[in-house]
Amino acid sequence: ASSRKFFDMAEQDKMAAKSANDAEYPYGYERSEVLSKGRRLDGTVEREDECKSSAPDLKETFSLGPRLSPDGRPARRWPPKLPS
Repeated sequence: ASSRKFFDMAEQDKMAAKSANDAEYPYGYERSEVLSKGRRLDGTVEREDECKSSAPDLKETFSLGPRLSPDGRPARRWPPKLPS
């Protein structure tokens, strides 16, 4: 239920949970992939009619990272505004 509430939040609130430096902290909110029905991974079209009739599917994720980081990785960071 909490994850549903997070992804239902306003875009600006979710973007506040995105890492500013992926090399330093490679976790948090990510909105980087758009999936499209009928397209192959190499970009070629499988069925032209499916590509024209379907809207792209936005892929959103939130990665917490490891619970404990004995090897020096940064501790978990929670979104600044948690869903209520």
